[in-house]
Amino acid sequence: MSGVVTINSGDLLNAIYPQLKPQITSEPEVARQPYSYIVWTDGSKYYAKNGSTGQVEYSDADASRVIQYAIDKTVENDYWGAVFLKAGVYYLTDTIYLWCGVGLVGEKHGWADASGGRVTVYSGAVLYSNVNKPIIKVAVHPKWVGADPKSYNSRKNFPFIRDIIVYGSNNPNYTAQNGIEITDEAYIYDFIMDKTFVAYTGGHGLYNRNPTNKIWINQCYFEFARGDAIRVDSCGVMHIVNSNIGANAGSGININGWAYVSVANASIDSNKGYGVIVSNGVVMISGSRISYSGLHGVFVQGGYVVLAGNSIESNGDGYSNVRVDGGRVVVTGNLVADFRSPAKTSFNVDIRGGEVVVVGNNFPPALKPVYGMVNQTAGVAVIRNNHGYANTGSGVATIPAGSTRVTVSHNLAGAPSKVLATPLGNARIWIENITSTSFDIVTDAAPTSDLRVSWYAEI
Repeated sequence: MSGVVTINSGDLLNAIYPQLKPQITSEPEVARQPYSYIVWTDGSKYYAKNGSTGQVEYSDADASRVIQYAIDKTVENDYWGAVFLKAGVYYLTDTIYLWCGVGLVGEKHGWADASGGRVTVYSGAVLYSNVNKPIIKVAVHPKWVGADPKSYNSRKNFPFIRDIIVYGSNNPNYTAQNGIEITDEAYIYDFIMDKTFVAYTGGHGLYNRNPTNKIWINQCYFEFARGDAIRVDSCGVMHIVNSNIGANAGSGININGWAYVSVANASIDSNKGYGVIVSNGVVMISGSRISYSGLHGVFVQGGYVVLAGNSIESNGDGYSNVRVDGGRVVVTGNLVADFRSPAKTSFNVDIRGGEVVVVGNNFPPALKPVYGMVNQTAGVAVIRNNHGYANTGSGVATIPAGSTRVTVSHNLAGAPSKVLATPLGNARIWIENITSTSFDIVTDAAPTSDLRVSWYAEI
């Protein structure tokens, strides 16, 4: 995938959603549920209504102040609740602080209005920021930063975001404009993102630097960030499931510090940096597609990484599908290939260090990278039973009676570095002429009857 997209940041919203003005003419059923506050816009002002009393408590021309009011009041009143954003565009002039214990829920995309149940064309609840600050910052409310750990059940737990679109202004100078940022100022537990779309940020889509939190990401989109889609400098546990991570200027997932991360059933596609880069931590990636990265598809510099059951394909121009410089890595059960013609990927697996196990993968011979299936210049590796890349072989050859040698075709991916042979009889034998296709087994005296020899060869 390739191409050039030119976006005028001033017209960003109109370019993508030309009809983003609110279409709702009456409250849908979801807005009548017991949300702490309901926020909406009439196109010129924003309003916050108390979900219990039905009273409009606050209105302003600045969406940031109205949304923050609703979130702050939720914490003050109950320590736990949710703020519902009706469909519309919320133009932000400052960071929204989402305190623990509070959810931010948007009206569902394409929600049916009151006029005959028709599906309208608006895109849902859109938070749009044109300032060089984080758009949403997940944090513990200041009054609870030093709270007794026994109070974690509401004061430091379960902030969540659902059905929200978070847009930056696509400004390359706005490097602090992370879509969602999780602070390191206090313990935060169980942050949940569900069906959330983060795009066009000047910084990272999601940036986490809290060493203790648990993050659950489900059915989310991270696209067109100027930085990484997901950047983790420190994390307790992060689960990324059923999500799309694509077309970002940085890497798809950048695990830069210690973290426990699992990625399942995700699409990590067409990011200009690495598909996934791991510097530390414990990382499990399964059932995902990692493709068309600008650099290596998966780049491991350290940590403990398992790649199992993925499609890792067509990454980099002069880079590899999987590159290992350090750490302990298991690569098993994956489809690894370059579908482009001509091929551009250097190697399927390029091992420059670390301890690596490459077992039971499918390396289709017809979709071979430029320089070969597997390359190892350093490190320790176990490479076995990979379709399309035979690096070990064995068999029984026969030196015919009256002859002193036999040529064996080994069918390996390259010239073996080790060949062992054992005569099944009384004879002295050795190996000569090792090439990328064959080797010779030689004896010093021609046998009077056929001499069978057991052999083993390894690249």
